[in-house]
Amino acid sequence: MWLNKKAVIYSATRFGSRTVSTVFKFYYVKIFLDKYHMSQVWFQTSQLIFAVWNALNDPWFGYLQDTAQDSWYAVRRKCILYGAVPWVISFLIPWFPWADYTGGAHAFICFLQGLAALCLFDTFYTFCLLAHCALMTEYGEGDEERLNMVKYMGISGILGCSSVFVTDYFSDGLHNYGVFQFICIVLAVISALAFFITGKYAHTQYDKAADSTGLPEGSYWSLTKDIFRNKNFLTFVSMSFMQEFHITYVMSFAKIFTEQMIPEEEMSNSVRAVLLGALMVLAQVSRH
Repeated sequence: MWLNKKAVIYSATRFGSRTVSTVFKFYYVKIFLDKYHMSQVWFQTSQLIFAVWNALNDPWFGYLQDTAQDSWYAVRRKCILYGAVPWVISFLIPWFPWADYTGGAHAFICFLQGLAALCLFDTFYTFCLLAHCALMTEYGEGDEERLNMVKYMGISGILGCSSVFVTDYFSDGLHNYGVFQFICIVLAVISALAFFITGKYAHTQYDKAADSTGLPEGSYWSLTKDIFRNKNFLTFVSMSFMQEFHITYVMSFAKIFTEQMIPEEEMSNSVRAVLLGALMVLAQVSRH
């Protein structure tokens, strides 16, 4: 059979994650600055808080998942299965305004919406994908099978990144915002289904969870205190902070930079959609 069933099941999560995360990172700056007219002060404040939170939650969640033994979140596929719906819901937060932001009105509510969108999306992104990365060693049997998973993930990641082209082309460069919102809902459903495939069918020998929801030793608070005092943790957080800053600057401002450098009268929206979509896809191809 030319399709590897286990590799397809495993790589479904990569497709789902790339489908929504690429659109989220590509558009949220454009939406909040140009459509909702968030002030620079509130925008920079939300970015700072998010950058700190993003740097902290990666190693924190990873440690919690690795040390849990008698909990559902010790099972990698269940983290993916249960985290899928909250993640795609958080993906939809930026695209539907909580108030009328015309003329800079309701600035604080706009700030709260932006901060909630960033932090919630990244929280569930981290929670699901940490489990997905660790699942490979448990789900794949042998180097050849894991190599197939890597190949399928590369293909699924490229397909997922094409979501930027789809949204930009059919929404006419965000000029038809209702279509953009509809496409985002469709992408969220597709992503959730992809997560469901991995979370439901990627069974492993470690697929056991007791009814207990506690950690093996100590409380959440004492364990968290120990983690935040760890020098390796602080070093990783610093590196992660700078990496996220770089990714945000390059990816999230790409549409704004392109529109400033190449006016609409010089390039049609359809051609621009192809260009922007190609940027996302080629970035994914270069990784492989």
